[in-house]
Amino acid sequence: MDIHDSLLKAKSELKSVDMVINTFGIWDEKQWEYEVNLNLMGTLNVNQLAEDVITKPGMVLNVVGLSGTEPFSPSPVLAGSFHGVIGYTRSKGHEQNFMRTGIRVVALCSGITESPFTKDVIKKICCPHMSNDLKAYLDEACWQKPEVVAKAIVEVYKCGDSGSVWIVEGSRLFSLKIPDLKAHRVLENQFI
Repeated sequence: MDIHDSLLKAKSELKSVDMVINTFGIWDEKQWEYEVNLNLMGTLNVNQLAEDVITKPGMVLNVVGLSGTEPFSPSPVLAGSFHGVIGYTRSKGHEQNFMRTGIRVVALCSGITESPFTKDVIKKICCPHMSNDLKAYLDEACWQKPEVVAKAIVEVYKCGDSGSVWIVEGSRLFSLKIPDLKAHRVLENQFI
């Protein structure tokens, strides 16, 4: 309700809301149910509430971590919830839904960024071997500043099609071209 009230207040004060940036989340595998609830369910809730306040045409930008695009062995719960956000974004942002609502729904997957999100995260991983894997990953990661993510948000707002997925990693912005399932599947067996 706090988010709903904040969005309505923004609309009443600004008169026009062109974009809602949905970028909250937690990284705490030890509290995995809370992590999923906040990262996935919270994102879905904000997307639903945003429809009531965004001036058409408008945009919802769901910002998640890069682990939403590929397996991430040190933190499977985080990856799973972010994968859910990507699937939701692609489906909610589908052309049919965009034509109905007038709201683009786009995802931006951020690489490791200097922010409170990563503070003490090694202590929040569920088991020691995963903590060690995460430490190695973070030591090798190409860290970026929050300002880079802000610049990427502006660029994605300018040119991101509804349902598209973008990546900002190492201070570079990429569009993600997800392959067509039928073009990349291999028949392994036929059941009659």
